Amino acid sequence: MLAKVYESRRAQPVSLMSDVLAKAVPALQGVTLGDGGLSSWQGCLPLPKVEVDAIVRGSGVRARPLRQARDWGYQRLHSGDTVLVIDTAPPPVSRLVEAGCASTLAFEMSDGPHRLIVNCGGARSGGPGMVPALVQGLRTTAAHSTLALADSNSTSIHADGSLGKGVEEVELDRQEAEARPATMAMPSASGCSTRVALRCRPMVANCAGMTCCCLPHAAASRSHPILRSAFTLAPMSR
Repeated sequence: MLAKVYESRRAQPVSLMSDVLAKAVPALQGVTLGDGGLSSWQGCLPLPKVEVDAIVRGSGVRARPLRQARDWGYQRLHSGDTVLVIDTAPPPVSRLVEAGCASTLAFEMSDGPHRLIVNCGGARSGGPGMVPALVQGLRTTAAHSTLALADSNSTSIHADGSLGKGVEEVELDRQEAEARPATMAMPSASGCSTRVALRCRPMVANCAGMTCCCLPHAAASRSHPILRSAFTLAPMSR
């Protein structure tokens, strides 16, 4: 909007504005799914494709969706018609955002225009009719497509709505295969608030000629709990 004000006055916008837009637009597109709409993160609801397109068009920036950015916090895996968006960062600092969510290592997945795995979302969009208990529930780890150990949050949520102790650091190992169009991302989060140890079998889903493997693994101790996940997106073996 600010850029349009400069444009209407036929004035040259400051370089900082152009730099911000050049970074923001690919990041915005990076969390869209196959239907072109936004995925649901940090309490937001999906934004329809028509609105996303209007924002991008208004920015005047043409760019590809951002696949990998450590400062942004989300990873995008895309192969064929299958798209994965993964939260690979600790929750935002409480003083910078309201209604932050304990969604570390959650993911959303789509096949073409079809959303297959999604988060609940909606914690920040509630009106007068949404009771506080529901708003708080939508912020929990259980409201996101990731492991919830012993019905606890990866980052604690205080009664006053602020975020407490929990995920402090997320490490990521992302590999792009050259021989075949395959991508593997292995994020791990340390400092989770849980005190439970758990191991899970891999979950494998085949769709539209693609294989998606999600392997969650928790190795928690009282001093240093760690939660790991592995995501692989590759063509199915014939």
